[in-house]
Amino acid sequence: SSFHGPGAVTGLDVCVRKPIVATVSSGDRTLRIWNYLSQKLELCKQFAEDPLSVTLHPTGLHAIIGFADKVRLMHILVDDVRVF
Repeated sequence: SSFHGPGAVTGLDVCVRKPIVATVSSGDRTLRIWNYLSQKLELCKQFAEDPLSVTLHPTGLHAIIGFADKVRLMHILVDDVRVF
């Protein structure tokens, strides 16, 4: 069983300045932000479409998420992820 539910992880990136890892899965259509020091899930955002790739800004404040037909720049907030 995957830590992302029924689907495989389709994208992963590690932040340079914060202890976080971002993963996306097309199986459950989520972006998840993990803290690798505490080994806890910090944030989970579900989308209407399948996310295929993710990359984090070095500060950990922004993410670019790739979908089949578009790319979205998003703000990573304390309790949410919002489109820029």
